[in-house]
Amino acid sequence: MIDKFKAFLAGKPHKMDEDWQEQWAYFVGCKLPSILRTWYDPEYGDVWERGGSYYENTRLKLAGLSGFKKSCAEAGDTLQALKLLVEFFEDEKRKAGLGKTTKKRGTGNGDPFSLKLRRTSRGTGGGHGVTALPVVLEEGEIKEMHIAKCERNPKLRKACIEYYRAQNEGRIACVACGMAFGDVYGEIGEGYIEVHHLNPISQIEGVHAVDPKTDLVPLCANCHAMIHRLMSAEKKNGVDLEGGAALVKLRGIIGGGCRATDNGGHGVTALPE
Repeated sequence: MIDKFKAFLAGKPHKMDEDWQEQWAYFVGCKLPSILRTWYDPEYGDVWERGGSYYENTRLKLAGLSGFKKSCAEAGDTLQALKLLVEFFEDEKRKAGLGKTTKKRGTGNGDPFSLKLRRTSRGTGGGHGVTALPVVLEEGEIKEMHIAKCERNPKLRKACIEYYRAQNEGRIACVACGMAFGDVYGEIGEGYIEVHHLNPISQIEGVHAVDPKTDLVPLCANCHAMIHRLMSAEKKNGVDLEGGAALVKLRGIIGGGCRATDNGGHGVTALPE
């Protein structure tokens, strides 16, 4: 799917060259999931499992959050990436003959995004050779939408974190890899963790009981992303994927089996049975 996305970027109206295609593909595949899980959807998994309506709604919600624009250094790139995904999925739908795309209001130059990409010199990118992402973009179109959404109870997240903190002598860490945000980022990371539903709320109809001790687990952003990718891939392929020890731990969490681990001496206790 990532190749289709890059081909979409190369076509009209964007006509991006290979450098820009790679930059946006990298942002969408590697950075966007973590940002969305932090600011919008804690259970967000694989980018390509969603559709245009989901990304349009997400874009509108985030655009209206003043805290997101002020606190997220990549807010502008995130909103632009969401807009690109909306256009991409609409284009895929059109190609499949499933409906007509909605004509978007442009700015008079034939480009609904009016991308004003600013070239920068190639940097090291941490050794990966990734150039800087575009920083001068346009946004602000307002749309009204009505959606149905499964509501999450914030009290469950709080209860899960409190339970695992009590089990681990006041320290909250990822049950898969042992990483604690406070250890890495200091005061700003103290107490922060993502919470994963062992039984995805989207797969259960209606209001239902959730035990924060047995139905929820705290995970870091990386492990949370990988557990959703693992669930999606193995469900789609119908077979267990090969991987190292980390993958085995994640599969244990999904299966609800023996989930105790010493995590390399990080002191993370066993998960509740």
